[in-house]
Amino acid sequence: AALDVAVDAREDGVIAVSFGHALEFRHDAAARLGLRKLEAEFVDEKGFFHPFVHSGYNPYLTLQIAHSFLILGDVDKAWKVAETIFRQAMPPYSLPEAIHPRTGGGTMGDGHHGWAAAEIILFLRSCMVKEENGVISLFKGNINRLVQKGKNVKLKNVPTTFGEISCSLSFTDEASAVIYFEGNFNGESLPTAIEIYLPFSVKNAAASSPNHISAKTVDDTTSLIRCSPKVRTLFLKL
Repeated sequence: AALDVAVDAREDGVIAVSFGHALEFRHDAAARLGLRKLEAEFVDEKGFFHPFVHSGYNPYLTLQIAHSFLILGDVDKAWKVAETIFRQAMPPYSLPEAIHPRTGGGTMGDGHHGWAAAEIILFLRSCMVKEENGVISLFKGNINRLVQKGKNVKLKNVPTTFGEISCSLSFTDEASAVIYFEGNFNGESLPTAIEIYLPFSVKNAAASSPNHISAKTVDDTTSLIRCSPKVRTLFLKL
C-alpha cells in the first residue's frame, strides 16, 4: 500500500494526518486552522522549532508540516516549509534528529536520523505521485522544482494502492517530448485515469488512441494531461 503520512501526533502531540484521513483533514476547518497557526508561530527560516525535549529544529516534524500543506493543496507553502530543511541536509538527505539553533549541528538523538530521511522521501514521493478519488496524479506537487522543461525525469516501480507504476518524461528536442507510462496493476484494480501535471505549455498531446487522452492548459505555466491508465506512450508538442 502507498504511504502518504503527514503530521503525526505520537509523543510530540502536534497534529495527526494520515493517508486514510487526508480527505477529512482537508474539510476540517479546525485542523486546517491548527496547522496554519502551528506554521505561523513555530516555523521560521530554519524549520519547525521544538523548544522542549528536542531543543532545536526538528527535520521530520518540519517535513510532516510541509506534507500536511501538500495534502491541503497549498503546494507553495508546502515547499516553503520543506526547503527550510532541504537547505540544511547533507547528501544523501542526511540530517540529525534535531538541529542546534546556533551551531547548525546536532542537538539530540541520532547523528544521521533515518526517520528524517524517510520523511523527505515521503514528501518528494507525494509531490511526484498522488492518489486521489481513484485517479493517479503525476508531478502535481512539483511547481517547477523536481520537473522542469528540458530536463528528463524518470520514476520506477513506485508503489500505489493500485500496484506499481513507472513513468518517464524525455525531451527529444526543444519543441517535443515523450512520456512513457507503465502500470503493474493488481488484477482488475485500475485507476479511473492518469493525470500528468507539467510546468510548461503543451501545444498538442497525442497517444495511440485519441479517445484515451485529453490535454488542457491550466494557466500560463502549467499543462494538465488526462489519459486512460491503458495509455503507454504520449507524444508532446511544446
